[in-house]
Amino acid sequence: MDFIISILVPAGVLAAIGFVLGLLISFVAKVFYVEEDPTIIDEVVECITKIQLWCLWASGL
Repeated sequence: MDFIISILVPAGVLAAIGFVLGLLISFVAKVFYVEEDPTIIDEVVECITKIQLWCLWASGL
């Protein structure tokens, strides 16, 4: 019986900590939510593509 309690208590504590941290992460995600702007994403993708092409050209490939 003592063996079962020595396993269940730490497992319960870890489960409780995981639940509390999950709630905290959910709350923080809602507080710090940033709405996406599709035009900025397109500009960044275009810039990254140009940088990749320049790196290939500069390396001689």
